[in-house]
Amino acid sequence: MPCTPDMIERALLCASEFRLTSFTATPATVTPGQPVTLKWTTAHGGQCAATFRINGITVPASGSKTVNPLSDTTYTFSLQSQCNITRTLGRTTVDVNESSCRITSIPESLVRGQVISVVDANIKEFNDSSSNDLSKRTETQVEIDPLGISIKLRLEASINNFPNPDLNVDMKIGLGVGPGNTVSVFYRSFSVDVDWPWWVTAISLGITKIVEEIVEGRIEGKIKNQILESLKTQINNVAKQIPGVLASIQTLQDELRLKIC
Repeated sequence: MPCTPDMIERALLCASEFRLTSFTATPATVTPGQPVTLKWTTAHGGQCAATFRINGITVPASGSKTVNPLSDTTYTFSLQSQCNITRTLGRTTVDVNESSCRITSIPESLVRGQVISVVDANIKEFNDSSSNDLSKRTETQVEIDPLGISIKLRLEASINNFPNPDLNVDMKIGLGVGPGNTVSVFYRSFSVDVDWPWWVTAISLGITKIVEEIVEGRIEGKIKNQILESLKTQINNVAKQIPGVLASIQTLQDELRLKIC
């Protein structure tokens, strides 16, 4: 039910009753990834309830939490009362000194080689264990741009006594810094398209099941996951060669750029 004018007035009054008595960040100047303790207390003169947040994360009315900023960060303490009435109670800023940071790059060619190795190994494993075969119609395409890593697999499934379908796999992979300043690798998009020869007019249930097993069991069940794991391992290994904290990962044109501080 929409809020009535009276309900909105009470919500505004509720929000005005709260005040932030303290909000600190200790230490206030750090290097990237160094822990910072946020501590806060609030007070209010009424009986109404509100939800409190720091940069969108729900927190209790008073308390503390540890954060690990990778760049200059302002933490905003706000409340939300009924009728979605919000109010900012205070802010505190942590300055992050990046003067000791170093940049290292991973070229597209190395990433491409890692992906091709995973794909080739999976195709060989499948062919060694199945009466049906997989092959590459064209070489695996890997391109890095500011939006992530694009991978295109153009495969062909050889099915006994039946025309071979084409399997077109398109992936877009994103990267970031995860918990513990480790590499986070994830799919922004993933799709598999099965393309039969134009003159095939009927496909039996048995053939459909064979193709589904290739798509679900091999491509989605193994290749998809192993590409992520191999990229994560490769990037983490590069980062570990430089002492310090992994502060950021960027995908640029034809390269990955790591900032280590």
